[in-house]
Amino acid sequence: MKRSYQDKLHNINLWVEIINYHWDRLQGELYNDPEFWDHTLHAMATEDWWDWVDIEPALRAQYPDAFQKYSYCRHSTEEINKKLMLGKDIAKKGRVGKNFEAFRALMNIKDVVNHINGTPTRLFPKKPEVTVEDAKPASKFFDLFQLGA
Repeated sequence: MKRSYQDKLHNINLWVEIINYHWDRLQGELYNDPEFWDHTLHAMATEDWWDWVDIEPALRAQYPDAFQKYSYCRHSTEEINKKLMLGKDIAKKGRVGKNFEAFRALMNIKDVVNHINGTPTRLFPKKPEVTVEDAKPASKFFDLFQLGA
């Protein structure tokens, strides 16, 4: 049975809810979280990606401001469409560093859909990077005998 535009849009909104949950849980730092990857990119079926590719042109026509603000979304959708047309997997489990296009597309979809729904993606402050000095273990012995202290 052929799925309607509304069914496809509903499916995409459900995926965005899952992504938003992990986005908030991890304060935007999703890259190396296995739970995020297992619940999103590794759980998405080819049909889920087709749902996005099918409805994206209509959404782009209805909400040009969202697609203008997140201009990479169109490129990401084109890349996903190429893979789908060739019958290739969009994301492959266990292929660290090889799922960048799928990850970027998913983040673009999240941002566009959140914008369309009137709930822009929440931005979190950048976490300070840990320097070598900060990473040194505390040691009373080391502290007592530091030169120049």
